Amino acid sequence: MKKSLLVLFIICLSNTLLAQYEVTIEAFVLDKETKQPIPYVNIGFIEKSIGTVSNEDGKFTLIYHEDIVGGKEFLQFSVLGYKTLKVRASQLVKFLTNTNKFYLIPEPVELEEVFIANETRNKKRIGNTNIVFNMMGYWKDEDVLGGEITTKIKIKKKQTKLLDLKFNIIENTSDSIKVLLAIFAHPDDETTISPILARYVREGIKVHLVIATDGRLGVNDHTDHEAGEGLVAMRKEEMKCAASELGVELHHLNYHDQLKSGEGYDGHMPQARALIKEIYGLVETIKPDVIITWGPDGSSNHIDHRLISATVTQVLVSKVWDNPFALYYYGNPSENIEDAEAKILRGQDKKYLATQIAYTEEDLKHAYNSRACHKTQMQATTFEAYKEGKAKNGMLIYLRKFESESKMSSSVFE
Repeated sequence: MKKSLLVLFIICLSNTLLAQYEVTIEAFVLDKETKQPIPYVNIGFIEKSIGTVSNEDGKFTLIYHEDIVGGKEFLQFSVLGYKTLKVRASQLVKFLTNTNKFYLIPEPVELEEVFIANETRNKKRIGNTNIVFNMMGYWKDEDVLGGEITTKIKIKKKQTKLLDLKFNIIENTSDSIKVLLAIFAHPDDETTISPILARYVREGIKVHLVIATDGRLGVNDHTDHEAGEGLVAMRKEEMKCAASELGVELHHLNYHDQLKSGEGYDGHMPQARALIKEIYGLVETIKPDVIITWGPDGSSNHIDHRLISATVTQVLVSKVWDNPFALYYYGNPSENIEDAEAKILRGQDKKYLATQIAYTEEDLKHAYNSRACHKTQMQATTFEAYKEGKAKNGMLIYLRKFESESKMSSSVFE
């Protein structure tokens, strides 16, 4: 970091102790023994999804807000061949006042014993020659810094040697990994917004998808499947297929359709309350920046859709979250609904649907392919017919943001 910026930061901090600041760190990572720069060091705040990587000269820039990163958080530096360095956020200003260099201590990597044998080997080229947008891996543990982009290549023979590896990074549009959480009732509900799920995956957003019910009651006129455990097993596999096609991380819960409302109060209430607590736990763990779910209408007025909407809303308002997130409800523009009664039951005036998200034909193809996974629920259609249906909404997904009052009031008529 430039020292002039640091001095200014310290002065501001001493004058206004309660203010929150955007902090910019510009520094270098060097080898402690050779004093040479270390490229491609992973740098970030643990479990905050705020991170970056040093360039070929060992230089990095990291921006964070004090209201997100507290003084007790650790800034971690990690790279193969060096000991991991952790610096507490409260010590950064003092540390960087004297230097803009972080030093890592070399740590030799021990390799397993290698046996050399004189054998004939066949060479084979494998992998993808086409650009693929939706390959992403993600994990969370106590040292997590964010998300990592990965691809998996299947190798059938165990004894295989990698001679050469080539890859291209096309685009990285995010300074830090953003997290989107979509929460819906049934396996296939995600098709309502799947084009924008594909879009955000393509743009490097980490997308989680929660499906609450097992789909056991999902019978229809165009298949002969019976309700029950057999249908549950099929729909679980269909949901895995759809999530894989979209490139999202699936969390498929095990609640019965309609949350056992047919069994009365004693059957329904334990499931309804358990669902609220489980969604609460997932939000705490995933720490989303945005949640998308059904609106109060449930799109079709389905009981499960409306229960999911109420559940997610309750989770949001149950406390002031340390990692605040925006909540969006899916909406149906009334002007796009022909039936007068349906306009009342499930429509919203566009005045309230202020967030309108576009997507590309590439995104739509991923959505179409994921829809095809739901064979027990969806009738087969061509991509052109599917695209024509989406075009009625202008190739847009309409959302309504949950808004809360920012000031206290003593009257409902103000």
